[in-house]
Amino acid sequence: MIAGVMVGSSMLHFQSDLFDISNELYITVYIYLFVVFARFASIGMFMKYLKKLGEGLNWREIFALTFTGLKGAIGIALAMQTYRSQDFEHLISYLILMHVTSNSLITLFIHGTTASLLVNLLGISSQKKVEYKFFK
Repeated sequence: MIAGVMVGSSMLHFQSDLFDISNELYITVYIYLFVVFARFASIGMFMKYLKKLGEGLNWREIFALTFTGLKGAIGIALAMQTYRSQDFEHLISYLILMHVTSNSLITLFIHGTTASLLVNLLGISSQKKVEYKFFK
């Protein structure tokens, strides 16, 4: 809630000749796609080891981990700290805050509303009775 108020008030009061919102929206989408790909790649790099831990992971669970894991609470906290810091130029700190918050919102809206659908489509939520009893 604090981040939303802070970003909203900064967007209302921010003025710069170097800032073009349409370009920044494209950059936000590119950053979002890059972050999702980077998460998939980082989980994929360790898939060999993740398969050996506990019950192991299959490709469906790896895909679900990639899709459902991005939220951005720590990123927003760091972006807020950067925005309030005097160490960065005001435009740079504003862009960091805007892009991090925008990506967090995209993640919450897209991933948050479709995660249960994805889990059901991948068949991860249905367990056999034997597996359920074993885990219980």
